Amino acid sequence: MNYTASAKLNLHGMVTWNKAESSLDEVLMPDLHEIEILTGGDLVENQDYDFTNMNSYSDLDYTLLKLEGGLSYKISPTMTFTLDGEYADLTDDQGYVFGNESGTFLMIRSGFKINF
Repeated sequence: MNYTASAKLNLHGMVTWNKAESSLDEVLMPDLHEIEILTGGDLVENQDYDFTNMNSYSDLDYTLLKLEGGLSYKISPTMTFTLDGEYADLTDDQGYVFGNESGTFLMIRSGFKINF
């Protein structure tokens, strides 16, 4: 959202909400005996992979809320003052693999823009 309050003052803002969910189906490895028959006994040694529990700890469930806003004020035809802020809140509801990654972030910045 942008809003021109006056000839010198511009305001802007944005709200973002994101909900992300993901999960894996159970992984079923092929039977080694069947592969041996199909390949004529040409097997790669050590095919003892075990993915039986992978689908139980790989779920992802995140919620992200971001609030952004700022202003720019034209001091002169060539100089503008800027002030911006951003707040983000991440909620991790399935912190299995990497642990709980929930947290918040706040950033405020200001500066001068010079046109030449």
